[in-house]
Amino acid sequence: MSYKYRNGIPRDGVPKRYKLFLILLSFVFMLVLAISLIFLWYVSRDQSGVSQPITEVKTDSYRPLQKFETDYFTFEADKSWSFVEKESTDSLFVYRSSVKDIVRRDLRVYVNSLPSNPLLTRVLTVEEAGDRFETGQVSEHCKEYLKNRIVPGNNNPIQAIIESVDIKCQIDGTSNTVGTGKKSGSYQTTLRANNRFNKYYLLYNDLEYEPKFHNFVNIARSFRAK
Repeated sequence: MSYKYRNGIPRDGVPKRYKLFLILLSFVFMLVLAISLIFLWYVSRDQSGVSQPITEVKTDSYRPLQKFETDYFTFEADKSWSFVEKESTDSLFVYRSSVKDIVRRDLRVYVNSLPSNPLLTRVLTVEEAGDRFETGQVSEHCKEYLKNRIVPGNNNPIQAIIESVDIKCQIDGTSNTVGTGKKSGSYQTTLRANNRFNKYYLLYNDLEYEPKFHNFVNIARSFRAK
């Protein structure tokens, strides 16, 4: 059978250049489909936990990568923390967590010279267990315990009792200041190590918009008297 062309158009009515275009379009479609299937297979394989790359843990998350040590205590914290010697004394030890020179957290450890009723917004309950703390959880903001005592327009600190711990509540405070305290009511905690007793008080301040109180809890759990 022979085909007769009329002005470049075959008998079936489809120009030859259109046939080439359709063939090329089909090839492009198949190529895109193949790439899409390969991509979907790779994503599903990655999400299944097979051969996933190990990612670096952020420096401001808690990992016991360094140990701080004084004559009175030791504790562990991540590498964003550093000792602030110029603000420390023989009875006060100051530490700060910074990322790219921006301070995010502050920790003060008082030894045998405790602050007089500091302003707080939260409490971390602790109990004495030899040379360490048995820790509870960080409380809600102290104003949640004072709903019937807060006078609108009066932002002066108010004495509050949180988990039996008597504190001075900074009711208008947007800061997240947490102090250790015993359920017996005292914020002075005595730990024993090497046949000697010392009083300890930990004061933590988180400056982030969304505070990460687990950093303080983990430090308190790793805290050991000497």
